[in-house]
Amino acid sequence: MVANTAWLPTFMSNSGPGFIIGLILLLVIWSTNIAMMAMADHAKVNWLEVLCIRLPISIYAGWTTAATVLNGIYVFKFYPSALKFFTDIMLEEYWGVLILWCTFTLVNVISIEERNPMYGSVLVWVASAIFDKTANLKPGNTMIWLHSLVILIC
Repeated sequence: MVANTAWLPTFMSNSGPGFIIGLILLLVIWSTNIAMMAMADHAKVNWLEVLCIRLPISIYAGWTTAATVLNGIYVFKFYPSALKFFTDIMLEEYWGVLILWCTFTLVNVISIEERNPMYGSVLVWVASAIFDKTANLKPGNTMIWLHSLVILIC
């Protein structure tokens, strides 16, 4: 709960240290949410508990997965020297595609392992938002547009 409360003002500081501390806090939040989701998934519950506990925890764990990945990207975008190291290896758009597929793989492994489709369903919303924003705001980034569409189809 403390990490959750501390994350928003830390991230909203819009500074390099704020993004790094925010990423650490999000990793704590994410790992806690995954642990709670696993406990809820393996507990014997009735339909009301599924509706009121298991589903919200699963959706929240999915959102913190997306937020953690996004916060990590903010760290690299804020420090151009770190970003330059990576963009010397591959173009930024290719890194975006790699991050999409790594996130897709992580979410699906956890979703399948926990037998929890709600956790994985958050990725559908995230991929559709990436697809829409890329198609409308950055139509030149065809690789990200195409791969987010393929992830939506998968």
